[in-house]
Amino acid sequence: MDTGAPITIRLIGVVSVGVVSAVHGERVVDPRVVGGPRCVEVLAYLALHRQREVSTTELADLIWPDGRPRSWTSALRGLISKVRDAVEAAGIAGDCVRSRGGNVRLLLPDSATVDLETARANCRPAIPDARGEIDHRAVAERARAALALLSDEALVGVTGDWADPIRAECVTLRLRALDLDAGSSLETGEYEQAVASAEALLAADPLREVGYRMAMRAYAALGDRAQALSVAARCRRVLADSLGVSPSAETDAVFAGLLRDDAATHAASPGGAIDEPVPVGWSTHPWLHIVGRGEQLRELDTAIEAAVGGHGRFVVVSGESGTGKTTVVTEAARRARAAGVEVVVGRCSENAATPYEPFVEAVTHEIDRRDTADTRAWLTRHGADILRLTPRAARRFGDLAPASVSDDRPLVMEAVATWLTGDPGTITVLVIDDLQWASAATLAVLRYVVGASAQSNLCVVATVRDDFIPHPELLATMHAAESAGRLHRIPLGLLTPTDVKELVELAGFDIDADALHQRSNGLPMFIASLMAAHWRMPEEALPSSVADAVAQLERRLSDATVGLLHLCAVIGMSVSRSVLRHAARWLDPDAFDDDTRFAEAIDELMLRRFLLSDDDSDDAMRLRHPLVRETLYANTAGAVRARMHSSVARALEELGASVDTDDFVRLAYHLSRALDADRPAAAMYSRRAGESAHRVAAYEDAIEYFGDALDRMVPRGDSVARCEVLIARGRSMRRIRDAQARPTLFEAAAMARRLGELDLQIAATLANALEGILFVQIQGIDHERVDGLGEVLAAQEAAGVADDADTARLLSQLVIELGWENDWEARRGFALRALAAARATGDRDALAAVMLSVLIGLRVPECADLREVARTELSDLMSLATRRVRDPAVAIWSSRAEVEHGDPDAALRILDRITEAQTSRNPELAALVQYGLVGIDVTVGRLAQAEERIAMLNALPTAPDDHGKWGRLQLSLLALNSLRGDFSTQVAERDTFAELARVVPMFRPILALALHDIGHTDVEGAAALRAEAVEVMDHYTAERVAEIPTSVLSSLYLATLARAAAVTRNLEACRAVYARLLPFADQTVMVWAAVFGVVHHHLAHLAITLGDHTCAAVHLADARREHRRRGYAAWEIETEHLALILAAETGAGVEPGELQAVSARAERIGATAIVRRVALLADALGV
Repeated sequence: MDTGAPITIRLIGVVSVGVVSAVHGERVVDPRVVGGPRCVEVLAYLALHRQREVSTTELADLIWPDGRPRSWTSALRGLISKVRDAVEAAGIAGDCVRSRGGNVRLLLPDSATVDLETARANCRPAIPDARGEIDHRAVAERARAALALLSDEALVGVTGDWADPIRAECVTLRLRALDLDAGSSLETGEYEQAVASAEALLAADPLREVGYRMAMRAYAALGDRAQALSVAARCRRVLADSLGVSPSAETDAVFAGLLRDDAATHAASPGGAIDEPVPVGWSTHPWLHIVGRGEQLRELDTAIEAAVGGHGRFVVVSGESGTGKTTVVTEAARRARAAGVEVVVGRCSENAATPYEPFVEAVTHEIDRRDTADTRAWLTRHGADILRLTPRAARRFGDLAPASVSDDRPLVMEAVATWLTGDPGTITVLVIDDLQWASAATLAVLRYVVGASAQSNLCVVATVRDDFIPHPELLATMHAAESAGRLHRIPLGLLTPTDVKELVELAGFDIDADALHQRSNGLPMFIASLMAAHWRMPEEALPSSVADAVAQLERRLSDATVGLLHLCAVIGMSVSRSVLRHAARWLDPDAFDDDTRFAEAIDELMLRRFLLSDDDSDDAMRLRHPLVRETLYANTAGAVRARMHSSVARALEELGASVDTDDFVRLAYHLSRALDADRPAAAMYSRRAGESAHRVAAYEDAIEYFGDALDRMVPRGDSVARCEVLIARGRSMRRIRDAQARPTLFEAAAMARRLGELDLQIAATLANALEGILFVQIQGIDHERVDGLGEVLAAQEAAGVADDADTARLLSQLVIELGWENDWEARRGFALRALAAARATGDRDALAAVMLSVLIGLRVPECADLREVARTELSDLMSLATRRVRDPAVAIWSSRAEVEHGDPDAALRILDRITEAQTSRNPELAALVQYGLVGIDVTVGRLAQAEERIAMLNALPTAPDDHGKWGRLQLSLLALNSLRGDFSTQVAERDTFAELARVVPMFRPILALALHDIGHTDVEGAAALRAEAVEVMDHYTAERVAEIPTSVLSSLYLATLARAAAVTRNLEACRAVYARLLPFADQTVMVWAAVFGVVHHHLAHLAITLGDHTCAAVHLADARREHRRRGYAAWEIETEHLALILAAETGAGVEPGELQAVSARAERIGATAIVRRVALLADALGV
């Protein structure tokens, strides 16, 4: 027990104890998991008052405000004991909770802190030093630390009234922290942070005048005087409307200063509109969009008009490099913007592609171009999850930004889709330039956005090079849109001789158009270069290629400027002036030893139009065209290129570009192409890029970055770092169901074992989990995975490691892995041990893993008690009823548990929380959700709807590793056809059933039921089918029934066997099955997520066949009651049908009205099979 480890009692948010360990990192102990909600209450109160002793009567009044129970002293002792258990789980000695003389006190070690106390300390007013100065930077840091702590409501989970003043205090502390941060940020020149905090302060307290003053000053310092004046107007309006007063003299003074500055600005300005920023990489030849591109422009206009009508489109403009794709799209976007359409633009970079790059660029540009109040209002309306993609922009709106980055891909997808389509009144065109360079994660999000925007006013326009279209990810993106009828391809070909002639005439050039076309082959970009060369040097021969044109221009540059130009090509299409300046110094300190020479070289490159300025930023420039960049890069000697890449990387580091994902990606890109000495740094940044990409759910990109890190790591053999990267890569692979995840994680586990690194072995083993469709696929044991789990558990024991949260997770995984085995008692033992470990450590995530494993791996009648505990606690732990589901697997299994428990409505609510974004890229998950919905529909009597869903599932393509689809569909059909339709399909496939029954014996009674069912229809050979059903069931003797092992299928097996034995009158089997089922009479029989009746129903059927009518009547009464109570509407009617059979058997008589009533109820829910059986009974009775 590491008593010196930093420990934090958290009273803000969910009350918990956080422990930071050098071995295990941070672990959070939830006292509710250890001791229940009252344990939370007592621990929180003692922590708040840890500076004094608290009397037991004071605690009793706190816990039992409406009156203490008689045995309150012993109950309080028990609660204090649970508090000790909770703090011990956190690594604090239990005797820190001291109880003596009728008083209790929490004495924490020196290393422990209470977050509320920390927040209070950080919000104290600043004290000037001896010179009367205040360290505003330190004040700001403390205020931000307080804001991070105060982001949640205090004392979540505490219900007593005593908590209300503490919550109110936290609200006040947050306002004070915002005030301190805004004021100190103004003093330190962090104006964007000052704006964010001041605006957050005003959002929380609109009457706080100091907030308006700070916001005005911050906006003015940022140069946004219009927004500053807007804040002033808002201040006047709010104070007048709410209090009937005017702003104070101090506020008026700030306002007056703004007016003076604004007047001076207007007097000095020549006026004129500010142009829209030009997207990076767009063409500079304005006539090219006119000539030869009229038809393509009309097609683009038509696609955008369709989006205006609510028919989203995905338009791909394709062509070879230099055909003017970007130019055409630019013109279409210009026309759309002029027509009032919202146009947003992003691009993909060839070198160092970053996750979600076009979306990040477009969002960042949109946020930058809007005023702060407008952006804040938009984020408030549509949600701020889009800020997950833009950490730099998010810093301006720290109070709105998500609390943490999430590796939840659906959140990213939904955020992008909401941003683009969330406002129904806005028509949006999203332009993505150079989509061929998009990362796999970017394309995955784009596929979802295109699919989710079918009925929206969104038109996505992308430019793509022809030679990249066959790329699998790009093809998949286009195919997804094409399948939905939403793809529109616009190919751009070469210009014709007529087009070139028109172009020459428009330009007013004296040049032979036919010769120009012949030399250029009609490539627009090369034509522009030829015309420019002719304009500059009419007497010289025209260049023969783009490379020749570039070389011709290079010859007119000084040597130093040529070197700078090639350095630009190494940096990429977008060139930062500051990065170029620093890289040039690293590369050749003497060439540009002063800023003047550097500026002159830049001017020369712009004069020759190698570089173009970017209106978005004074620092940003861009190379003229990708073909120019490719030519320059290819013509740079390899050794020189390596030195240049190394220089660029050093420049980026020097400028502090090593914070966000795109920084890591750029550094890794340059260092991987740099000098051999840079390999370790390249590996480090590739790893950081992978970790950062995984954090934002860009799993495909993370896999690539981690792979790059492994390739560049030195030495090549085993190492802790290599093992850690293998584990990280395997985790990313698992998130996208990559088949290589399994071998990658096995390799990592083996390496960890060789290194003697138990923690890494545990991490690799836990990451290599069973998931997806395999949960419900009848299969044998995966010995390799089970052996790995056993090995690491044994290693823990050998190392003397007590059962902890990792143990709980490992055992939970073992319960799931062994789920299809018959040794349920061993699995139950593992689950109970895991449960004890999770509760002892107070780890909520570990406890949730245990509960999920119980629902998956202990689906046997003997473990119904544990499943009920798991159902209740998992719902509470995951807040399934109130929040978005983070892990859809939890929702699927929890929904099934609710059906079994008897709450189909709750089951449906849980499934409804699984979003389209979560299922869009995971067909297995989508299928499991549909199977769950089929089960609920069957259970509550929506049988026609269930039939439609099953047909849809049958039509879905089968996943490569899904070997159980046929069996799963047959079980769904068993649930449905027992109530609706008939078993003709099963009879037609009886040979397959007979073959499968050798492996899965449960299919034998299903076949018998099918034969008996169709044998009672008008088909030819009905009597033979009935005889065949009897013959199939003759297999079952009392001994064979007794030999049926207890497994996850045994309840259903015995229930179908009961039904088949009853209808074929196999009395020996009936008696044996009755004895097996009787101990579980109150339980529900499940067919995956559908109900196959309560056991009482099947016992009643057996008792009727055996002639025990008294016993049958009791079971029927119980079945009728339970079916009604649990919401099993379809089976309630089936029980009514069984009651009619009992009445007929006993000679009590069945009235026509009774038959008609049951038949009518069955018809109302579409239970045609019950209607048919009631009609057969009526015929047999002669009614």
